[in-house]
This record gives sequence, structure tokens and C-alpha cells, in this order.
Amino acid sequence: MIINKVIVPKSTGDGQGRLNYHDGKLVSYEHGSVVNVYLFHEQDGEDVRAMELTMTAPMTRAKCINAAEMNAYGLNDAMDVASFASSLSRKERIGESVDEVREHDLFIQDVKEELTRINIL
Repeated sequence: MIINKVIVPKSTGDGQGRLNYHDGKLVSYEHGSVVNVYLFHEQDGEDVRAMELTMTAPMTRAKCINAAEMNAYGLNDAMDVASFASSLSRKERIGESVDEVREHDLFIQDVKEELTRINIL
């Protein structure tokens, strides 16, 4: 699993939308029917990089978790998510690739902890 990080915008350019900050870092940007959420911030020279999640408004914790999973595992739609979940369940059931299942579970736990830390409850 690879967590792709993007440069977190310093401004929204057009001044439209609602910006939400936590500890001085942009954690979400609501603009129209779209919300961008930024997780796992890290300083990169002058820039801040984070995992960017995109979802339809309204933002919820469940949507954030789903979007993080889709982003990290390259899932494109609901069918991909269902297939991936089925595959993990099968691997866990037959004891195959237990490390993959454990890695996924730890990633989701980290996402939940990060969402709690930035007050997305």
C-alpha cells in the first residue's frame, strides 16, 4: 500500500468555500458539493504534504474512512471496494496473506485515529 501525498493548498485561489484548520494545518476544504480532506500532514521544506481525500458533501467520518481506503489501495468505485473487502475476508478466513489483512487493519486504525485527532467525529 502506498499513501500518495499532495501539497496542501495554502489558499483556495478563488476565495470560495469553507476552510477548516486544526493545529494551523488545513484539514478540510468544502466547496459546493465537494469536500477535500487532508490527513497525515508532513512538512516538506516550505510545503506541507498530506493524503488528500475527495468526497461529496456532506463530509462524514464514514465517508472519510472509505475515501482513505480507496485512495491507499487504488480502488475506483463501489465495485472495487466490494471486491477488495471480499478478498480480504477470504484471505483472513483461510489464513492466507495474514500480513496483508493486518496491514489493512492497521491502516484503517491509523485513519480513524487521525480523524479523531483532527476532530472529524
